[in-house]
This record gives sequence, structure tokens and C-alpha cells, in this order.
Amino acid sequence: MSNDDPFDWRPLRDTPGFVAEMPHTVAFLLTDQTYSGRTVVWLKEHFDDPADVPRELRTLLMDEVMYVAEAIRRTLRPDRLNYTCFGNAVPHVHWHIIPRRKDDPDWGKAPWRENERTGVPDAEIAALAARIRKELEPQLTED
Repeated sequence: MSNDDPFDWRPLRDTPGFVAEMPHTVAFLLTDQTYSGRTVVWLKEHFDDPADVPRELRTLLMDEVMYVAEAIRRTLRPDRLNYTCFGNAVPHVHWHIIPRRKDDPDWGKAPWRENERTGVPDAEIAALAARIRKELEPQLTED
């Protein structure tokens, strides 16, 4: 993979939202923090569709998605987490984990606001990423 490859995960390590690199995935916060703590878990190996991921790797992928979800829960205490894996906009296996609160203006609805994005300063994203990473670290050392 080159740094020009749109599926190369390595440049994500240098972003303010970088949370953690795990054996099979990398986790990072999106700059769109309409829902505080919105995180993506990106599979390092390229596959277009989850059905194409070999069963053993798919199991490991889901374990890592759940490790990140547990860390987000401990960090932010949301009322609910939403999970999505579409692939039509970015044809690479990745999961969005979206913390939701009952006081969200969109509680009970899908978390997609087409014309609204909440940008957050890099320093805030970096601080939140560090908090989630701290909660994730015990999971990374257990396996």
C-alpha cells in the first residue's frame, strides 16, 4: 500500500482523532462529532464487503469493534450505541460506533443529518480520543 491508497490506514495514526491501533483494526474519531464520541473502526486489510472477510478475521474484527464500543461506553456513558457498516460511500470494511443520548434532538431516529455536521477543534478531538484510548488499553493487554 502506498500513502496515496485511499484504504491505507497508516496516515490515521497522525490525526488528532486517532484512538488506537489494534492487531486487525485502527480506531479513530471522526471530525464530525454531531454525536460526541462518534468513532470508526477501520479494518487494516482491504475488503469491500463484510461478507468477503474470511470468517476467522471477521470474528477478530468484531471483537475489536466491541472493545472500542466498551471503551466508549465507559468513557461517555451514552444511553445507547448505534453501529453501522455501509460501504457504499467508502468501499472498505469499517464500522461506525455512534454514541446516542436520550436528550439528542434525533433520539429514536437514524443518526444521519445530511446537511448538518458539527466540527470540533482538533484539540477537543485529541482529548476525547485520549480518554477513549485510556479505557481501551486494558482490553488490548488482556488478549
